[in-house]
Amino acid sequence: MSGDANTEISFNGLKEISHIEMHLPESGKEGPGTTVTFYCELLDADGRQIGKTVEGFGQVYLDPADKRVKELVTATDELADGSIFWTGVIDIESIIKGEPQIARAFGTSGRYRGKVGTRSLTIVGREDATTTVFTTEISLTD
Repeated sequence: MSGDANTEISFNGLKEISHIEMHLPESGKEGPGTTVTFYCELLDADGRQIGKTVEGFGQVYLDPADKRVKELVTATDELADGSIFWTGVIDIESIIKGEPQIARAFGTSGRYRGKVGTRSLTIVGREDATTTVFTTEISLTD
């Protein structure tokens, strides 16, 4: 982690452990129409928890432009010195292949307030059916 009020703030190589709960559509099948709620632990390179993701929400849909299954995701990361809201579209096929997905990030409190940037995540693996591990990068600037 680095940064101050006049420079970029970045978190590199975070381990994100995501716990999901799927809410299936009436068809009972996972896919478009599925709603996902989640929370995560954010760990530094030494394995110490530096924050958590709360109130994570995703809506799975079929993108009419390219006929690919995607998920609109929003959540807030809470860290000791402030909060970061993030939102973006995840391409399900791409993330499963291990391709990084990039969301917009907005500082909402503490030293992050007023800063904007990106939050990227790359899937590392799955611990079980409801737990996914990602490598996460956050970059914010004035």
